[in-house]
Amino acid sequence: MDPLSALGLVANIIQVVDAGANAYRICHEIYERGAAIEDSRMLYTTEQLFQSYVVLKGPLTGGTSSGHCVTQSGVDLKDLASKCCDTAKILETELTSLMKSPGGGKLAAVSKGLLRMRKAKKLEKLNNALNEYQKTLDSKLIIQIMSSLGDINVQQQGQTHIVQQHLTQLSA
Repeated sequence: MDPLSALGLVANIIQVVDAGANAYRICHEIYERGAAIEDSRMLYTTEQLFQSYVVLKGPLTGGTSSGHCVTQSGVDLKDLASKCCDTAKILETELTSLMKSPGGGKLAAVSKGLLRMRKAKKLEKLNNALNEYQKTLDSKLIIQIMSSLGDINVQQQGQTHIVQQHLTQLSA
């Protein structure tokens, strides 16, 4: 066997051993904890983001008692928050389906582990999409907050001028 073929064979063997070790790790985590550690962390983050987006959608749809009107940027934020909610819900559903039910044995852990490995790319795509939506929404919220603070500052300066005029009139 020539050296290049031997190197290729060794690389393939290492890949198989690595994949087997990764599969064992995932199945063991599912057996011990009910879910892979990565999935538990991703599920927690997804649930927190989903709850935040649901809270955010209320004010953006004009559902607040303060009577704030929704600006064009608010409409953009509402659409983006809806996309975030939808993606978070899909990811949450996928992650929940990968959790082992209590009392499930080793066979259940192995089957969930294999299912997890088959869905790894889909989970990664959903997580990346959610992260992109989150970053975009965060940026738009910061811009919206800065704009609102600028408007409030202008209003306060106008009110300060009016108060100064009233004080001048009162002192005269």
